[in-house]
Amino acid sequence: MIYVISCIVMVLLDQASKYYAKTVIRSSGSIAVIKGFFHLTYLENRGAAFGMLQGQRVIFTIMTVLIIAIILSYVSKNKGSIALKWIATFIIAGAIGNLIDRLLLGYVVDFIDFRGIWSYVFNVADMFVVCGAFAMALRLLLEEKATKKIRE
Repeated sequence: MIYVISCIVMVLLDQASKYYAKTVIRSSGSIAVIKGFFHLTYLENRGAAFGMLQGQRVIFTIMTVLIIAIILSYVSKNKGSIALKWIATFIIAGAIGNLIDRLLLGYVVDFIDFRGIWSYVFNVADMFVVCGAFAMALRLLLEEKATKKIRE
């Protein structure tokens, strides 16, 4: 139950931040927090990561639902892992946050702009997905390393 509540809170946090972006940042286009390095820049992303595959809303919706189903299936088969449940919570919350945008708006609201590092603008849901995916990759690498050691 804690994972469901956490997921809901994470989605609400994402949606609240996007509401702020739509109501405050959109009118100015961009707000410099640290000039030349970190800005809040309103952007409507009709594609996937980094704006790829623009306008493929139906494909993204189907993919998101499938990914959530696959993650939930995987987690249900590995019931004992608390880490896995948290990883899944992050990925699913991020996926739902962006799915809500796609379904209601037809695009995803992005606004976090670290132009001092790269030229891509992202959002809170993206951070949840990336952190979850990174943790999952790390978990799988560590599992593989442990399995290899046991075989030796």
